[in-house]
Amino acid sequence: MKNKKILSITIFSILLLLFLLPSNMITTTNAFSQNDLLPSIKADPIILIDDDSDFASYPGYGNETHPYIIQGKDIEVGEGESGITVANTTKYFEIRNNEISRLGVSSTLSGILIENVKSNTAKIINNNLMLLGNGIYVEDSKGTVIEDNTLVYVKGIILKNCTNSRIKNNDIYKLVPPSLTFKNNFENELRSNPEEPGNYLKYSDDPEDYSVIFVYDCSDTNITENYMNLEESTLFAGIYITNSDRILVKENIVKNIAMDGLPDFEHWEIAGIFMNIVSYADIINNTFEANEKNNLLVINSENLQISNNSFIGSEVFGLELQSTINTNITYNTIQQHPSFGIVLDVAVSNIIIHHNHFIDNNIGNSQASDSGANNIWFDTTTNEGNWWNNWYGGDYVIAGTASSVDPYPLGTPLIVPELSQKIGLVFFLTSISIIILVIRRSRKK
Repeated sequence: MKNKKILSITIFSILLLLFLLPSNMITTTNAFSQNDLLPSIKADPIILIDDDSDFASYPGYGNETHPYIIQGKDIEVGEGESGITVANTTKYFEIRNNEISRLGVSSTLSGILIENVKSNTAKIINNNLMLLGNGIYVEDSKGTVIEDNTLVYVKGIILKNCTNSRIKNNDIYKLVPPSLTFKNNFENELRSNPEEPGNYLKYSDDPEDYSVIFVYDCSDTNITENYMNLEESTLFAGIYITNSDRILVKENIVKNIAMDGLPDFEHWEIAGIFMNIVSYADIINNTFEANEKNNLLVINSENLQISNNSFIGSEVFGLELQSTINTNITYNTIQQHPSFGIVLDVAVSNIIIHHNHFIDNNIGNSQASDSGANNIWFDTTTNEGNWWNNWYGGDYVIAGTASSVDPYPLGTPLIVPELSQKIGLVFFLTSISIIILVIRRSRKK
């Protein structure tokens, strides 16, 4: 009986620990090795499907419950090619469990290319891609699902004109490990042939070419649970969203974006997440860490909810808003930025900022700056402001021309709502377990 009791307690403890772990803490490692770069005598040919009849050789019926399946392929992509292309189709299909890589140091078009397919028919699931072109490129294909893929390459996931789409749980490594020889060869090629067409890594001026996840004109799209450890890759943004409404960005990790070799962009433009002309977006429970120059940059946008995120250690600002209105910034941790944790520029108005943790930003000075209008630094319902680790009493003075203050600084660090709910549920489950144990003992007596 004693052993059974110990086993029960052990199982309960493990389940409790798994429950408390944030979902975005569990990540995978790079699935590729140097062997993936070697030519394979068993490589499959590239796949081109440009009308419904081309699906005939694949299993499935092309309907929602039995889509056509393209799976288990090992494709090596040559220069100017795409590994799998599907265009101009109306049938349901899934591209899953494929390995797509490139030969040599030449650039490719895309690993997976989807264009102009019927709404809600395309799914791209659990593929491994290593190549020097686009990883996954989707255009004019509404309701596309991109899930559980691993990508190592120069350019990332690109969506254009794809409303109601989903990008979920992809692992993205912008550069392969330095030990892989092709990386050094490619960099040498760039240095020796800087004007060569296709050498977009250092010479393109298009944000699409420098963003890990690029979303254009894709309203009602969810970007969730993606992991991007970018190893100081040369990038414009981890997540770039533009001309889109009703966007959810939740539980992503974006780390280690660098700006070296990116002369065509201003330093302030580099960001973990960049939003331009976006309305009604929720940015929730993400981690942005060590990104140049900002962790979050928002321009020309409105009606955003920015909550429960961690913004840690970029090289300039934590969050910067320009020409943005009607936005709430709440329950975030904003930490260790050499300049301000939050910057509200001149054309920023009606922003409400409360219940955030400000820790060691702009050491020795105000941790935030406000040069906008009608911005409020506390919760008007509860009269509670933010926690500033350099507050010593009275109003907390915000830098900037707006002469703003936080009149109700929090005296102690706060517990964010999500965490407090989990703790409450843990106590509930623990109480139930104790009650069950007491009942069992009483019955035995």
